[in-house]
Amino acid sequence: MQDVRGSQAYARALAGAGIITAAERDALVDGLTRVAAEWASGAFVIKEGDEDIHTANERRLGELIGALGTATTAQHAAAASVLLFRLTRADTRRPGGRQAAHGPQPQRPGGN
Repeated sequence: MQDVRGSQAYARALAGAGIITAAERDALVDGLTRVAAEWASGAFVIKEGDEDIHTANERRLGELIGALGTATTAQHAAAASVLLFRLTRADTRRPGGRQAAHGPQPQRPGGN
């Protein structure tokens, strides 16, 4: 799940920047792993107040590990999800550099 992976990466970045402790990072990453497992098994329960997948994941993470949270915004989550999606898509395409990873590039007048 892209949102969970993005939130885990963000927790690692926050720890790397010294904003949260290694113990907080580990609690977040482990809790998010549990959230992903619930999604994978079909046990995750979406509740009425969940605005989107990110807020649903944050809510469930809070239920699992308590008040600790990464304070991510929806924009951070969306940016991380888009990046992870593009990286995943690039991994499934044939080798060949930029075109394989990002698709055909538009031609500019007068050449590239």
